[in-house]
Formats: sequence, C-alpha cells, structure tokens
Amino acid sequence: MMLVEEDGVLFVGDLMFSGRIPFVGDAQVASWIAAIERVIALRPRVVVGGHGPASLRAVDDLALTRDYLIYLRSQITSAFEEALDFEAAYRRIDWSRYAALPAFAAANRRNAYQTYLNVEQEALQAVKTPARRP
Repeated sequence: MMLVEEDGVLFVGDLMFSGRIPFVGDAQVASWIAAIERVIALRPRVVVGGHGPASLRAVDDLALTRDYLIYLRSQITSAFEEALDFEAAYRRIDWSRYAALPAFAAANRRNAYQTYLNVEQEALQAVKTPARRP
C-alpha cells in the first residue's frame, strides 16, 4: 500500500474491489479481513484499488469488501464445524445479500471454495500443533 497523506489517497491494490465482489484467489481470508480493518482505521478520503474506479466512498467500499469476506468466512467456518462438505456448505449459505453485485456469478463459488480450504488448513494445523499449556 501507499498513502499520499496530504491528499488522503491510499493505493491498496487488490485489498479492495470497488463496488463488486472481490476475487479471493489463493488468499488467506482471515489475514485479508485484518488488513482491511487496519486500512479502515486510517480513514482515507480516496482509495485506489486494484480493480474498478477509485473510490470516493473509501470507508464504505472497504467495508463492503470486509463485510463480504467476514460473511463468507463465518458461513464457511460454521458449515465446516458441522462437518459439511463443500458442496453441502455452499448450497446451504444464503448468498442473497451479495448475489446482485458485479462479479458475484464469476467469483463467489471460487471464493467460497478457497475459504473452505483456508478453514480446513487451519483445523489441520491446530491438530498438528496443539495449544501449549502455561
């Protein structure tokens, strides 16, 4: 990221997708959410993302990406904890809040799958390295 402090313009690359569903790719969704939280705290006036126009509603557009990722992760985590496979999890989730946004049809299923893999990997890692007792 790069912040032009005197103008309040923040260049964030693919951290934010203005007015549309992001493409998760192979990202770690939990880390992405944390990064957006840090950026929102800066209260930038303008954010230039990796796709779409610059956002003059910077905090709102950052919040849209964050809220989508939080919903995606919480729903997938819940389904995973109930031992649902990906197909059952995806069918069960109510996507109506985001379905009308641009890029939903192209990206959402892939985003959900990558998030499922993230959650699965975290669960396996927790089994391999149990928490230490004080």
